Amino acid sequence: MSTDSTTVVIIIGGGLGGLALAQLLLQNSSSIK
Repeated sequence: MSTDSTTVVIIIGGGLGGLALAQLLLQNSSSIK
């Protein structure tokens, strides 16, 4: 299995996006409380 640069970028980008969304959700939940 040869991992292309595009797939690596997508995986890394998805991970960063998930972390960003998690932080936003945490901030929103804390602000609501």
